[in-house]
Amino acid sequence: MSTLSELFKANDLKTTPQRIAVYNTIKKYEHASTDMIIETVKKQYPSISSATVYNILESLTEKNIVKVLLSADTKRFFDIHTDSRCHLYSPEKGKYQNIEDPALMELIRNYLAEHPIDKFDIEGIELTVTGKFRK
Repeated sequence: MSTLSELFKANDLKTTPQRIAVYNTIKKYEHASTDMIIETVKKQYPSISSATVYNILESLTEKNIVKVLLSADTKRFFDIHTDSRCHLYSPEKGKYQNIEDPALMELIRNYLAEHPIDKFDIEGIELTVTGKFRK
């Protein structure tokens, strides 16, 4: 999609300033927690309710425009990349980071192709490595 408006329209969503603000916040932080999104959007639209932000997040998730990452400590993070990904997650920092390693994804895909899981169709791969970021 060339514009955000076209992306929303293709998914039967109205292009509203609030929806654009939520999407752009997720894009800005790459992996934004619900709290980060609400805090950032409220700076731009002080009268927006948390419920409205939650509703926007739900609609973006349902349309597969963003993806939910559920951390080990059950915080919800949102990612504009909806393809299969590997991530690092630091509970201490409350932060996700992409692992940009195509060889790792290929290794996982090949393993799963060679070792199919009985009565299970794989639709995507999400690998999260939990730890602490070093300085």
